[in-house]
Amino acid sequence: MNRKVLGARMSWDDYMYLVINYGGSRYDWYEYTNEWEKEMNKKKTNYLCLYYEEIKKNPLATVKSIAEYLGISCSETLAKKSFTNVNLKT
Repeated sequence: MNRKVLGARMSWDDYMYLVINYGGSRYDWYEYTNEWEKEMNKKKTNYLCLYYEEIKKNPLATVKSIAEYLGISCSETLAKKSFTNVNLKT
């Protein structure tokens, strides 16, 4: 899937290829993400954007937000069970 990123077409695979093989690209991650979110909001697309840092900081709230997004109920117990065997080391 190609998205227009700062006036140029670049897929996620292309972006990662540049990062892995050349140590980066002319776009930094913040700019890439910010531009992507702007485009998604323009199109009124229904999506849930999750960030690793937020998941690590507050995993229970993240599980509850995913459940809410999917339209399913999620108790505190179920949210806690979801992270019983998850390791979020940095």
